[in-house]
Amino acid sequence: MAGKLEGLVVPVMEPLGYRHGWAGEVNRRISEAAQGAPEGLELAWTDVNKVLTCPGWWEATRTSEPVPPNIIDLHRSLIVDIATAYLEENAVWGAPSPIDFVREYLSNEVNFDPLTATWLFLLDELARTELANGLAARISLMVSSWPQVMDATQVSLGPVIENLSVGGVRLRGEHVDAVYGDSRLGVEVAWPGAVLVRFVAERATPEHLEQMDMAALVHALATGCPPQRVVVYSLSTGDGIGMDVEREWLEMTIGGVIAAIDDIKEIDAHGVKELNPDEHCVFCPWKDECAANESEADEYPF
Repeated sequence: MAGKLEGLVVPVMEPLGYRHGWAGEVNRRISEAAQGAPEGLELAWTDVNKVLTCPGWWEATRTSEPVPPNIIDLHRSLIVDIATAYLEENAVWGAPSPIDFVREYLSNEVNFDPLTATWLFLLDELARTELANGLAARISLMVSSWPQVMDATQVSLGPVIENLSVGGVRLRGEHVDAVYGDSRLGVEVAWPGAVLVRFVAERATPEHLEQMDMAALVHALATGCPPQRVVVYSLSTGDGIGMDVEREWLEMTIGGVIAAIDDIKEIDAHGVKELNPDEHCVFCPWKDECAANESEADEYPF
């Protein structure tokens, strides 16, 4: 389902059908799988995806130095960061003019990591002005697409909880920038849950929705009530896509987490035994020295 953000977050008044105790049962299943897992193990969506795609990809990423972001990555992160910062400013002090806020935000180096600060410092005056105007336009587009986002009584910024420890394994619920609605338990079953909203700088895609599965699980375990919907909104195009959180999707997420924990326990005990070369090889730090000598990185040079 695609459309303007205002239409994507409208709740439906139908019970979700999750009976009381569902979250506790899921917690038990994951806790049992976590027995014997490496101490301090953390899992985000990207970790589960990598270890299930190819254990070698996960191990290589975990043990290698991270690749610095390029200018496109820095620009995309800045767009999302400044939009969420604007909403935080509105919630505390009231909404300033988008262009005034952007100019003030860009002038304060404390808002940026060193790499982003360096990139902004190297911009000439014309490029900086164009950047500020573009960011302000995106903020205005967001507000016009979803006016309720400015009402702090209806919209909570950020996830309900970002990290949740289950059986000693910390689950990281990334990719949630705003939560709309409540998580409610009825007499027997959970009624409509919240809508989890993610902002992206590029065009919203189904893959962005899929990347919210861990966040949906963390939200469900933290509140006892699964979210009703997940929504991705593009700050660049002014529209987005949404998806109802079906029980099957959450069960697949739970199964993925348990399978990833089992694989990581195997890697911790015996090292990486199986490599699954495919398109992901182009992103793998081991692509030039793949132990199986079957890396397909050369097949995907771009």
